[in-house]
Amino acid sequence: MSWIDKLGILGIRSFSPEDPVYVQFNSPCTVIYGANGTGKTTIIECLKYACTGTSEVRSQIRLQFYNVNGHKMICTRSMSLTQRKSTVSQKTLDTSLRQFDPVTGEMTSISTRCSDMDNDLPNHLGVPKAILENVIFCHQEESNWPLSEPSVLKKKFDDIFASTKYTKALAKIKDDRKEKAADIRVDKVQVTTLKSDVDKAQKIQRSLGELRNRTDAKREEAKQLDGELDETTQQINSLLEKFRQAEKVSNEISQLKHRKSTLQETIDEIGKNIQDRQETDEELKTLLAALSSEVEKDEEIRRDNEYECLRIEQHIQSTRDAIASKLTSIGRLQAASEAVEKLIKERQQILQVANEELSLGLSSFDEHSVQAIKDLVTSREVNLQRIKVYLLSYRLALVFLKEKETLPSRMTHARARWISPNGCKCLLPNVQLWKKPKSWPNAR
Repeated sequence: MSWIDKLGILGIRSFSPEDPVYVQFNSPCTVIYGANGTGKTTIIECLKYACTGTSEVRSQIRLQFYNVNGHKMICTRSMSLTQRKSTVSQKTLDTSLRQFDPVTGEMTSISTRCSDMDNDLPNHLGVPKAILENVIFCHQEESNWPLSEPSVLKKKFDDIFASTKYTKALAKIKDDRKEKAADIRVDKVQVTTLKSDVDKAQKIQRSLGELRNRTDAKREEAKQLDGELDETTQQINSLLEKFRQAEKVSNEISQLKHRKSTLQETIDEIGKNIQDRQETDEELKTLLAALSSEVEKDEEIRRDNEYECLRIEQHIQSTRDAIASKLTSIGRLQAASEAVEKLIKERQQILQVANEELSLGLSSFDEHSVQAIKDLVTSREVNLQRIKVYLLSYRLALVFLKEKETLPSRMTHARARWISPNGCKCLLPNVQLWKKPKSWPNAR
């Protein structure tokens, strides 16, 4: 429940504009009485303006009250009223509302710049604005409004009872009811679907439980089988170890038997060749020492022979390498000889063509003929260069031919070798593989 505690008036009608006058309101009811002009109506109008903001006032009004939560609040309204010749202008300067926290005493303040004070203040009082204007703070001259015209009366009752808000609230309730009914239908369908899903989930859970039980049982069986398998594996491993040991022993027995038979055969073989000796032990020792020295000498001779054989084999390998090199040279010379023959044929063809083109009437082609052809074609420098190339090739071919003629005799000397039948020694005669001829042939 809310109530008005105190009212301060400054500069309103008969109240002084310098010193504020405070009116204390008692509970549950405060009666204001006095002669005319003492300020009773001014107090009512100040209360009305402070709570509703609809009155002709000047200067400032402060209203202290307790809201529906029992918190102390102070409403301050400042205004100015300017009267000119025939007009009066009223201007609200500022309106503020301060609230005090009963526990901490902290004050919070809001103004019309951030809130609608005319609507907020009735909410704090818990009384609609229409009841404050037409019932609680109704002036005596306006108290006969219940006898006014029906339209005006209806409007006031609608404001007092908030019938418009009630109608809007009913429409909103109907709309909400329709929406909720639609939501309920949708929810019923969803509930049906969810029920089927729940049944399926329950079936799945039951099946899952059964599967889990089966899985647990299978796991237990698997554990038991694993234990049995471990035991069986251990037994198999122990049997395999025993088998390997037995097989090893069997192999050793077989080896020993084979060795025994071999030794027995050796003993029998040695026994056949052994003859009884008539010498004494000392004589036998002397014979053994002599035999050992002979064996050592034979061993030394064998090592010398092996070394000599190795040296001879190395010498043979070097000789084979030299023969391979010579054969390679022969191949190259044969290729060069073929090239020279080809060049000679080309030279003959070129000389024949030159003889026919120049009509020289030459029957043979020697150096003098070539020189004659050269003298005749001095003006043709390109052909002259080509003939020079052929001449140079011809000279080189002749040299290769000479080398080819002397090659068979050198190869005959290189193949000369013989082996001694008793010493196994390879002796190469000191022969001259190649000898420069006394005079070179006239190769032009």
